[in-house]
Amino acid sequence: SDLLTKYLITLTGDARYGDWAERLLVNGIEATTPMTADGRVMYYSNYNIHGGEKQNCGFGWSCCTGTRPQAVADVCDLVYFHDSEDIYVNLFAPSHVNWSPNAKDGAGAAHVTLRQATRFPEDNAVELAVETDRPVEFGIKVRLPAWLAGAPIAKLNGETVTAMKDATHWLAIHRKWSHGDRLSLTLPMRLSTCPLVAGKSYPTAIQYGPVVLAARAADAHFVERLDLTHLDRALTRVAGESLTWRMKAEPDVLLRPFSAFKEGEPYYLYLDPAATRQVPLRSITFGGHWNNAAPFRFTHAVGATAESSFEGTGIRWLGFRFDDAGRAEVAIDGKIVARVSQYGPGRDLPFDWSHKHLKPGHHTIKLTLLEETDPPSRDRYINVAGFEILSER
Repeated sequence: SDLLTKYLITLTGDARYGDWAERLLVNGIEATTPMTADGRVMYYSNYNIHGGEKQNCGFGWSCCTGTRPQAVADVCDLVYFHDSEDIYVNLFAPSHVNWSPNAKDGAGAAHVTLRQATRFPEDNAVELAVETDRPVEFGIKVRLPAWLAGAPIAKLNGETVTAMKDATHWLAIHRKWSHGDRLSLTLPMRLSTCPLVAGKSYPTAIQYGPVVLAARAADAHFVERLDLTHLDRALTRVAGESLTWRMKAEPDVLLRPFSAFKEGEPYYLYLDPAATRQVPLRSITFGGHWNNAAPFRFTHAVGATAESSFEGTGIRWLGFRFDDAGRAEVAIDGKIVARVSQYGPGRDLPFDWSHKHLKPGHHTIKLTLLEETDPPSRDRYINVAGFEILSER
């Protein structure tokens, strides 16, 4: 994704591709947990509507162990771009770049250093300081993010200036720059929703500028009482805590950047009232050896179990089909009702299995991994991403 963004900006000149890189950096790379000494990394980001936790995968030295530092290093190539006459500021991060614009006055090339000072996204101010061995004419172009809540405010050496927006979403100031010139920008941000599917209210994430917020809550029921159409009224900012809000109707519900959550800390990122019908992994009792690979847990230990209680008239087992999957015995209220295969001719294929028409009331479901498997399968793994409670109306 980093490389694709770099090539798209280079080939098209369009700053909007930088929005993608920014979201990847702020909510992806910066949100991962530290790698362990034995090479285990955060293999997945879990955005499931029934809640998640950050977990390093259960095995070391996966492909992500190598690509993670590559992604971090490649961010350096996405902060600035340039052509013969202009320097482009794509990402807002404390940094500096050395550059020599084409001379237009017949003199030799000037040596320019552009230094960026900012606490973004904790603060919406960005300052660009010019260092040059002689006055030189060039343009500074700053990406205009799609998340802006209003027109940015630009000041040159403390005085407000008018900056032009070009057709490719850059804010441009072209002039003769001198050593010590400072361009200050204020980039307005606001709370907004980011639906998973355009045109649909749910599932949706909440973001502030480019920062995706996750909720710390006891369960998913808070979503039913959160007014997503008036977030500025539904949430109140917490003084003294960076990018943190509380839900006014339920002060125990705290929203803060996804990147701030640590390993094993429960959160809700994509929000959907339908989540109240789901049983998350942390509410399921796992017996025997299971591996944690969010968004699911998996095992190939014969006799391993997954058990949960629920209130309803049916239950749906959620997971994925794999070409190395096996079979599980399913018992409802202690009675075996099915032997279910998760085999599929591929990887990460959709899977769900349902049992309906139970009497209203309290029930239990228990899965037990069997030794038997489908002939085409390469192994006998089963996985559980959660359960969904079904009710007949």
